[in-house]
Amino acid sequence: MSAEPATQRRRFTGPQGFLLAGSFLITLGSFAVLPYVSVLLHQRLGLGLGTVGFVLAVASLIQFAGGVVAGPVAARIGLRRSMLLALALRTAGFGAFVPGLTSPVLAIGALLLVSAGAALYLPANKAYLVAGSPDEDRPRLLSASSSAFNAGMALGPPAAAPLVLGSPGVLFTCVAGLFALVGVGHAFLPRDGARPVTVPDRPTSADGPRSGLSPFLVTVVSVYAFMFFQHYLALYAVPRTSAGFYGVVLMGYAALLVVAQPLLAEWIAALSYPAALRWGFGAMAAGMAAIAGGGHVGIA
Repeated sequence: MSAEPATQRRRFTGPQGFLLAGSFLITLGSFAVLPYVSVLLHQRLGLGLGTVGFVLAVASLIQFAGGVVAGPVAARIGLRRSMLLALALRTAGFGAFVPGLTSPVLAIGALLLVSAGAALYLPANKAYLVAGSPDEDRPRLLSASSSAFNAGMALGPPAAAPLVLGSPGVLFTCVAGLFALVGVGHAFLPRDGARPVTVPDRPTSADGPRSGLSPFLVTVVSVYAFMFFQHYLALYAVPRTSAGFYGVVLMGYAALLVVAQPLLAEWIAALSYPAALRWGFGAMAAGMAAIAGGGHVGIA
């Protein structure tokens, strides 16, 4: 009986394992700060809610739409260099929040630096993570990456809660230090991941997209709709339940993503593109219908 190849026995390579751990730490640090930025800008620095909303909108635009620019930049300067530059921007941004505690200009500049760093990091991180991996391994890698990000999102806000109002300078200093340490680790990664692989051309069929335009447009519309609904869900849910109940639901939501995505990765990968859309958007439509009913069960 022939032994199973080492590449199949090994779940993740060393660089992949480091990136997954780094993704958790990066998101943990980010979400220890970012959910409370509106409190900092409004309550501590005295900016009006309209101004705060505009600043957060610009920061979100940079972070999510900036990938259009970040992708070509990463392709030009290399994946590892892009991640290092992104982490340097985010370290500087979180560090700038410390003097920004007394200066709206510095605080806003710090937020924009952090957002620019996030926009540059994510495309390079995803590309590096799957570089050299066969197609059948990529859903597992990407789902594990998503789980790491969601775990950090779930744990970041409660971890920072004791410090965010009483000692925000300590919080920002710790987060900047965390990003600096993660950045040092990235400097020891191989230059651009594993050896490149040649991806064969796939035939066009009725079961898949005919070009990259359709998935891109669907992603744009779905992320816009999801973020629009997510930002305002608390205003709907908390009065109908309670802040504590809503917090538990959000943590359960993040935990479900952490656990379920890796378990379902192979099943999802086997779906055709239209089937994946039907399952995904069908489930979200059913969930929105349940939320519309209000009450603890419907919102949960």
